[in-house]
Amino acid sequence: MTAAHSARRRRRLLAVMSIGLAVTALAAVHPFVDRATTHLPADHIRAGCPTYAQARVDSAVTTYLVL
Repeated sequence: MTAAHSARRRRRLLAVMSIGLAVTALAAVHPFVDRATTHLPADHIRAGCPTYAQARVDSAVTTYLVL
């Protein structure tokens, strides 16, 4: 393996790992942003369990975010 080949491979690996880190960070932040804006998890729970009080829906969303 030549030095140039090794350097290209290292750059590609760093690029792929950086993309993976960015996607992981977005996946971790998305539920918190959603809770502050569109409330999709709460809407989903409310649609599936229409008898739940708002406090129970909020508790379910909080549990989901913690897990």
